[in-house]
Amino acid sequence: MPSRIVCATAGLVLLLASIGWSQEFRGTLSGRVVDQQQAVVSNVRVTATEKDTGAKFQTVSGADGSYNLPFLPPGPYNVTAEATGFKRYVNGNVRVTTNEREQLDIALELGGLEQMVIVSAESSLLETATASIGQVMNAASAGAGRLGSDAQQRPEIRAALR
Repeated sequence: MPSRIVCATAGLVLLLASIGWSQEFRGTLSGRVVDQQQAVVSNVRVTATEKDTGAKFQTVSGADGSYNLPFLPPGPYNVTAEATGFKRYVNGNVRVTTNEREQLDIALELGGLEQMVIVSAESSLLETATASIGQVMNAASAGAGRLGSDAQQRPEIRAALR
């Protein structure tokens, strides 16, 4: 009898833990900060600013140059990195997706903070840190034909897209 209670309790704990993990909608931005010679740079202030709301998320790179910004709402971000003796790094093309870990390695150049290195390349939706993919979808893109024609024929879906 006691073993049944232990098994039932363990099963309930595992069920509740899996429900908690499956509800995550935010993403993570992480990477490594290096200089021009690929040496790690510690104590770099990395800031991700959500373009839509202006919300700022900050962290400092560790002794190994790594940084981690967890629990970011999905969407487009401006990412800056600042350290004494280096030019300010600015990347306005970072997109955080739902329940994903985005990898952004930052290369700093020697110079003063008043100088900037601006990255203008578009970031990829390909996830290289894990085997999963995700995409943020709003009502406009859903109504633009991404849902099948059968889905758009249903009145409850058409109403939700308005």
